[in-house]
Amino acid sequence: MLCYAGSTVLLARAMTLMPVALAHAVWTGLVALALLAIDRWVFRLSLSGSRVAGFLCVLAGISVLGAWA
Repeated sequence: MLCYAGSTVLLARAMTLMPVALAHAVWTGLVALALLAIDRWVFRLSLSGSRVAGFLCVLAGISVLGAWA
């Protein structure tokens, strides 16, 4: 619960510093990266091509939003 509360406060802070769409996209990308790392190192799941491709698509979307923000 402490981590959830902390992440909510940090997201609220990020939304005051940048456009909401960009802050949400960056936050979503960070969560996706964290979950990918947890899957890999904690649960020992392999990094399939589709997982890597999906994550790269998320990063591309964040880059596009960042370029237009």
